Amino acid sequence: MSLRHEEFFALAIDPDEAPDPGLVPAIEEHRASCAECRELERDYASLVKLAKSMWFRLPPVSPGHKERVMAAAREVFAQGSRGSSATT
Repeated sequence: MSLRHEEFFALAIDPDEAPDPGLVPAIEEHRASCAECRELERDYASLVKLAKSMWFRLPPVSPGHKERVMAAAREVFAQGSRGSSATT
């Protein structure tokens, strides 16, 4: 099974719960083959910490915010995949 970037993100980088043990090989395969996801995984804790430190400077989150952020992330990954040999 091959994972897309957003699936890897949801399962390995920012999971709501531990992944199904049957998905671990696909997670490890994607991690090994995708430099973009490895970089995001490496930097994610720092990005979350930075974002949490800025909460007081930002306006309240608008409805649909998560969907817009995820759509933007998918677009960035799609653009990156077009320019690299790793597509998943």
